Amino acid sequence: MDREALVDVFGNRQKVQAEGVELAYRMHSIVGAGWEGYWVDPTDEKKFGPNAKYFTLNVPEAKKLMSAAGFPNGVDATFSYNGSTNYGAAYTRLAEAVIGILNEGGMKMKQGPAEYQNDWLPNYHFAYTNSYHGGPEKTKNFNGLALRAPTFYATVAQTLFTNQHKDGSRFEGCTPNGLAPNNGDPELNSKIEKLKAEFDLNKAHAMALDIAQFVADKAYFVQGYPFSSLGFGVYWPVIGNLGVYRTWTTARTVPETVLHWWIDTSKAPIAKT
Repeated sequence: MDREALVDVFGNRQKVQAEGVELAYRMHSIVGAGWEGYWVDPTDEKKFGPNAKYFTLNVPEAKKLMSAAGFPNGVDATFSYNGSTNYGAAYTRLAEAVIGILNEGGMKMKQGPAEYQNDWLPNYHFAYTNSYHGGPEKTKNFNGLALRAPTFYATVAQTLFTNQHKDGSRFEGCTPNGLAPNNGDPELNSKIEKLKAEFDLNKAHAMALDIAQFVADKAYFVQGYPFSSLGFGVYWPVIGNLGVYRTWTTARTVPETVLHWWIDTSKAPIAKT
């Protein structure tokens, strides 16, 4: 995956930098880049560990792995995605961009847009979600790859459980042996369950990193939209506590961040000196 190219295309990095502003960004692992403390930069080998190599573009090595897996000439596969318009134009552009990147890496992907309500949801988005289909015996199977739009929740543990645990209500499916992807990877299931039960913050941070390292190695879930752009703004110095509370866990931006601001009358533009 050429994540840097996706940053350029979807973050408009070159245009922003041409205006004299450095576009700061973070790469997502399976832990979203907005989770301060839980997230560790997956491109920093010193902090993330040796599995950071999986976040660096290396086409020759990728082709070696394809050959070792028995596909020296690439593999024909379908890249499925929501073909309706309710995910927005950026989602469709991302699907097309990722297909191009994968093809450059030696795969032979073809587009697989699927109608949202009757095809995409039951056959791809929720294909391996036991609770959606009413039991493991009713889950679906599909070949190739699918570009899902995951749902995020108030905690890292709940987000991981919902999307990456076999009992999650939006489980994406994974398998360590090629069988029964609706059952997930027992080791990953166990790691997520332990994280949910951990109340020590430092231990929870370490466990989240362990999960991110594990998933990076297995490549069950590859983050398609690969980065979180760090926004910027211009404020008068008069606003006290600006930036002290940088993140929030819900959509309530104002009460969780702006509520802590105050007016420092010793600063500009109120103070004239």
